[in-house]
Amino acid sequence: MYINLKYLAEIELSLEHVFVLQMAKQQRNEDATAVLEGFTKHIHYLGGLDLLRTIKGDKNDSELRKLRLSKKGDEILSNVETPELLEEDLKIFNWLKETYLKKEKKVGNMKKTKMLIANFRVHSGISRNALAKLAGTFVQDDANMEFSHVLEYVFWKAPSAYATRFQLEDSRLYKYYLRNQEYFDNLFKTL
Repeated sequence: MYINLKYLAEIELSLEHVFVLQMAKQQRNEDATAVLEGFTKHIHYLGGLDLLRTIKGDKNDSELRKLRLSKKGDEILSNVETPELLEEDLKIFNWLKETYLKKEKKVGNMKKTKMLIANFRVHSGISRNALAKLAGTFVQDDANMEFSHVLEYVFWKAPSAYATRFQLEDSRLYKYYLRNQEYFDNLFKTL
């Protein structure tokens, strides 16, 4: 299991919190109450953040046995497992996701898309407001969006079935940046 320590620090959770979230996730398939007994302080804290929930369960089940991951907790755990993902990447993802859905287009694999946004940011050196401006201009360009039906492929699409590693040169968004580099470079200086 990969743990993105930068993202974990940003959301102010500890490794113990990640462990409790993972055990709550596994509760669907196996009883982890014996392990969770030593983490009641963390369970209360995560419950207060709405990252955990309890199910109805059987009447003989203990409260720990009924512990499950909430939707929000599942998303946090998924984000923690995504390499180099920062809060700014999630903001851009959520904004682009809403934009694509409003345009009746597809999002694709959400976890992979988040990872691709992080990879794009790291490899291109374009981040924060500059990345938001680039993505915003990309989405507002109707001629460009005519061929961009899946958000996941904006950041990277494998050029062949055998390509598995992110290559910046295969990114539609990066190609768009290169076609308009002078404009974007001047725009980024003003941010």
